[in-house]
Amino acid sequence: MATIKFKDFTAYYKQKKDYFIAIDNVTFELPDGKISVLVGPSGCGKSTILKCITGGIPVTEGELTIDGEQVEEKIKHNIAYVSQEYSLYPQMTAYENISFALRLMRTPFDEIDRRVKEVARQLDIELLLTRKPKYLSGGQQQRVAIARAIVRKPNIILFDEPFSNLEATMRVSMQSLVKKLHRELGCTFVFVTHDLPEAFSLADEIIVMNDGCVEQQGTVQEVRSHPKTQFVKEFLNK
Repeated sequence: MATIKFKDFTAYYKQKKDYFIAIDNVTFELPDGKISVLVGPSGCGKSTILKCITGGIPVTEGELTIDGEQVEEKIKHNIAYVSQEYSLYPQMTAYENISFALRLMRTPFDEIDRRVKEVARQLDIELLLTRKPKYLSGGQQQRVAIARAIVRKPNIILFDEPFSNLEATMRVSMQSLVKKLHRELGCTFVFVTHDLPEAFSLADEIIVMNDGCVEQQGTVQEVRSHPKTQFVKEFLNK
């Protein structure tokens, strides 16, 4: 589906007369078809990585490629983004929100209807399709937002702390849903969270970040058993 590679990659923002380095000379890979989870303290660059993948933040130095192509050339391909803000259109039903991108693409109606109902079954929201967002709970709205993302059949799905506004029991339920979807879809998931139990539950690969740098990458077992830096050791044992 999609392998994402950062090589000697740097991204910075201009702030008045100075520059803020958000990502500082990182080299790492987000493997094809896996759930890669980015963790680290607030402001370490986790969400910035996602924005770089979407092309929202340009490459300042180094390389960012998807399947060997520069990310600027790959943006036309299918990358979906799910954030903690559901960003549903309040005047539209769940069905209309999910189908919106397909309608913009002038997809035939029969195909739209088939795909919307298919993702609704996957996310167990078939009975909610006629409701508008104000009549949905937070967890239901997030399911609709995820359905809207996957209905386009993306190669990459980016999750930016999508469950941080949900209560603990709902978070656990949504984590199980993400793992189920990943098994069914088989595409590349990149998940940002500040919640370590959530990261440990989801990750095939975990990337620990600090001050715009990658401190360590590996499986959950590798990173927990053999932290390579003092920061990783202290962060994972908070």
